[in-house]
Amino acid sequence: MAEGDTILRAGRRIEAGIGGEEVRGRAGNGRGRAAGVERLDGRRLVRVESHGKHLLLHFDELVLHSHLGMSGSWHLYRRGTRWRSRLLPPG
Repeated sequence: MAEGDTILRAGRRIEAGIGGEEVRGRAGNGRGRAAGVERLDGRRLVRVESHGKHLLLHFDELVLHSHLGMSGSWHLYRRGTRWRSRLLPPG
């Protein structure tokens, strides 16, 4: 289970890696699609905040709330890099 310090480090890595950049918003499952993850497509990441086990990613006009639960994770990939997660196929 992710603890607060893990979330803080993840937030810092995300902000350092893609802060100020436009992102691709893609949902690999029905839950993500229902939450409207695709609305993030083309938006710029303005800042990242961590509050305990919660991560808030501030985009132009939207905020994404993330809680990793028992086994969640965040992955950052350079543009053009193949997806390496077994959980979600590329595309």
